[in-house]
Amino acid sequence: MKEIILIICFGFLSVIIQGQELISKWSFEKLKNSLVSENTTNANDQLLGFYDSVSGIQGNAIWLDGYTSYIKRDKFGQNLPNNFTITAWVMLEAYPWFRCPVFDLRINEKEGVFLSIKRDGTLTAGFGQPINWVEIDGPRLPLKKWVMVSLVVNQNGLSTLYLNDKKIKEVANSPVLRRTFKNILTIGRNAILEEWWDYQYTVTNKYSFLDGMIDEVHLYGNSLSTKQIKKLYENQLPLPNVTIQPRVLPSGPP
Repeated sequence: MKEIILIICFGFLSVIIQGQELISKWSFEKLKNSLVSENTTNANDQLLGFYDSVSGIQGNAIWLDGYTSYIKRDKFGQNLPNNFTITAWVMLEAYPWFRCPVFDLRINEKEGVFLSIKRDGTLTAGFGQPINWVEIDGPRLPLKKWVMVSLVVNQNGLSTLYLNDKKIKEVANSPVLRRTFKNILTIGRNAILEEWWDYQYTVTNKYSFLDGMIDEVHLYGNSLSTKQIKKLYENQLPLPNVTIQPRVLPSGPP
């Protein structure tokens, strides 16, 4: 029998399911009037731009267009605990123009935490505060294929980046995050305007959007073990096939 315990303490709400303390969960089953329901607190987050509800890893997923669509909460409303885990399923149709977060909880460029994809498809994560900020990179993600990305953070301890059920990179003596209560939360776009420098195309005050599908974004209030990450991944096997119409330029009149 599944054990479910509701906990309210230290300014955050969580649900414990089979020993895993779930603070927030977006399953994308309920999209209505430009709002998406967050399953743990039943909060409704803003769903902006052009999007669609599509078949996902488990039930429905959300499809984002890469130019306009993302999910936003102006103020997160909770402080992250010392140890936490972010997991999400992602299917990329194209790599972003610049680094684009799957999950972004920042208030400044180096204040908070993000789990992102770089413009070359490389998985990356960053967390900390201005005086102590760290970023870690993983492998390039495939296009048109579902993958699970995870970041396990132990503040002042060992933090780990995962792709599917594989440990990719670790960081010892992880930085400590400050309060996240007022941080902006976004899924599928960076939470703050950022500067992007490139030898061909340099911009300031830029947002970058995810082009593809996202499903089952989970935020846990504890640091999941490698065994637990592996179990989350294996629970969704076999992965669904992805069928996408090829992108072509519009044709003119005959």
